[in-house]
Amino acid sequence: MLRIDRRYFQNFDWGLLLLLLVVCAMALANLYSASYPPSSHGIPPYMKQCYLFLMGGMGILFILCFDYKELLFWNYPFYCLIILLLVFVLVAGNTAGGAQRWINLGLFKLQPSELAKLMLVVTLASYYSRKEDEKGYGVREMVTPVFLTLFPFLLILTRPDLGTALLLVIIFASMTGFAKVRGQPSGVSPDLG
Repeated sequence: MLRIDRRYFQNFDWGLLLLLLVVCAMALANLYSASYPPSSHGIPPYMKQCYLFLMGGMGILFILCFDYKELLFWNYPFYCLIILLLVFVLVAGNTAGGAQRWINLGLFKLQPSELAKLMLVVTLASYYSRKEDEKGYGVREMVTPVFLTLFPFLLILTRPDLGTALLLVIIFASMTGFAKVRGQPSGVSPDLG
């Protein structure tokens, strides 16, 4: 499942990493100066941001070492987990500004609709790769991807979160455009009269 390929490090853009570290250091310095002098209670904002940077770095390393072919197996369990989180938010999520979008996990609040965007990319890519058709997908083959998009779309739309819901539609449209769609169902030839 996890593997380290030496080619990742040979072809790695070290200059880009250096620029990223410089930007992170500037952000931490900015947060430090904005919160000076530090208060005696709670974690200072720059320390919270530092923890988030470390978590992001570990996430990047995990993604680099993760064998993406495993997603063919894990995509539907991942899809179901995100759907359950979206339903949980609908029932018992935190509300702020008139929207019920977050799950309070103590250290941070999780917004499952953000994970839904990544989930939809993985799920649709898995579906299209399994059902690959050089001639393109007919109407019948499009029922499953439409349903896979519509279900989280409706759950997110009820929060209300129209922006994220529309992003799911854009993800679906762009991925389906790359996958090719034909006008008539498979096995139906056009009537040339």
